[in-house]
Amino acid sequence: MILSSVFDETVTWLRLRISVQASIAIGRVLREEHTYIALSEADDRATWEAFCHYDDKLWSYTDCLLLVMAQRLKILEIVSFDQHIHQMAGLGIVCVP
Repeated sequence: MILSSVFDETVTWLRLRISVQASIAIGRVLREEHTYIALSEADDRATWEAFCHYDDKLWSYTDCLLLVMAQRLKILEIVSFDQHIHQMAGLGIVCVP
């Protein structure tokens, strides 16, 4: 499963750091071979609420989106190298690796 905003960050990073061709090739795999989830207005609103609620953290909007969507979809294992996702352990999130 890949969220639209995570997809956005991934292909943009690849385009800027690796190559346009790599970003397109990996983007195709992510969209065609995985469940691609576009965010609803309710998801966006819940993400904003989490972003405001956890104002004692340096979590990005995307970090908060991952939290909200993981809880809503009941998929509590998130693959991430972001230290902020590790900070969500108390909220039921398991960061892999």
